[in-house]
Amino acid sequence: AIGGTYITLINTVANLGGTWTSGVALYLLDALTTRECVPIKRGAKALIAKPGAPALCATKTDEACTQRRGSCQLVSDGYQTELLVCTALGVAWYLIFRP
Repeated sequence: AIGGTYITLINTVANLGGTWTSGVALYLLDALTTRECVPIKRGAKALIAKPGAPALCATKTDEACTQRRGSCQLVSDGYQTELLVCTALGVAWYLIFRP
């Protein structure tokens, strides 16, 4: 009876060891995405103090940017950044630990 309990516990820990990385990757995806608030019309007076202020564009449709007569535009997508970093880590891991 005790052996089955330990096997279940070890299996749970093993499953968590392989799945926690996806949660971290999804968190970093949003954290690595950068947007900036730019004026909607060129030449129009915008109420944007700093055009590239990241605090104004936390999301794609940030109301703080819209209220300042601006539009949130994507500067860099976190997916491409994460893809490059994870690929580089995978290649380095393979080169270091290959058989």
